[in-house]
Formats: sequence, structure tokens, C-alpha cells
Amino acid sequence: MRLRAFLERVLSPGWGHCLRCRRPWRFAEPHLTNYTAGGGGFPLCERCWSALTVDERLAYYRQAWERSCAARTADGCLEDAVPWLVIDRAVRAGG
Repeated sequence: MRLRAFLERVLSPGWGHCLRCRRPWRFAEPHLTNYTAGGGGFPLCERCWSALTVDERLAYYRQAWERSCAARTADGCLEDAVPWLVIDRAVRAGG
């Protein structure tokens, strides 16, 4: 699987990827979790999401959330960022 993910990333410059298996969204189906009525995220593909427990999933969602906050400002999340507790609740609810 690692070689496959590597080759797929080579063929998909600029594409995002699953944080667990690292397969690009061009080849892997993302698992969308809606955090709010207007937005959500997909740090995991369907295959990886299905293979993990809720607590294991949360680690990847936390990683994605921290990355998005770091990208917004050097001091952390801006006020418009989705609070971590909202994401945590959505993932625990099975999203």
C-alpha cells in the first residue's frame, strides 16, 4: 500500500491526501464529516475511516485541525475557525 500511495502521489502533484494512508484524493474516496451546517472536513479516506476506532480517527482530525490553524496565523486559530470541541463532537457522533 505504501508504494501504491507513493506512486499515486507522484501522479497527482498538488492534490491533498488521506493523512493515514497518504493516498491522494484523486484516487481515494474521502470520508466527509460535517462539523456544522455549512462545513466539514475529510482528513481520512473511506477505507481508513472504516478501519479505525473513534479515538484513532480523532487523532487524524486533530492533526488536520492543528494544521489548518497553523496555516491561518502564527498565533493559532482565527476566530472563524471551527472550535475543536465541535469537530470532536461530530466525529464521536459517527460523522
